[in-house]
Amino acid sequence: MNTITSEALDACLKYCEITKLSATNYGTFIRALVYTMNTELPVEIVDNETGRIMKAQLKFFSITYTEGQEGVLDNLNIQYIVVGEEALKTLKFEKIGTVNVIQDKKSNARTFYRYYINLNKSVSYRFTFNRRISKAK
Repeated sequence: MNTITSEALDACLKYCEITKLSATNYGTFIRALVYTMNTELPVEIVDNETGRIMKAQLKFFSITYTEGQEGVLDNLNIQYIVVGEEALKTLKFEKIGTVNVIQDKKSNARTFYRYYINLNKSVSYRFTFNRRISKAK
């Protein structure tokens, strides 16, 4: 098992460039995480089960994967702070990959970047990234 973290954003971008991931929603979702960390813009996270909407500041993420099976059964951990609060929270996605991330039909560079994770499972989230993240520092 290998792990990459947001402490090495260039390594995370390289991970997205792997042939299996480069043209997938999962790959673009990870790129959105990297760009959001670069620009320090907030992200909107919606818990699809409860409908709770959170405006959050990403603080850290890590991806653990098996070499040769990138984007198949990854473990993705995302740490964030809800705007206006102080407590660090963590979302853990186990066995996540290219089949678990769906891009919203309305998502584009002119509006926002929106992805659903585990849409039809009990632990499901929607992430909406600011469109300005693509204009990274």
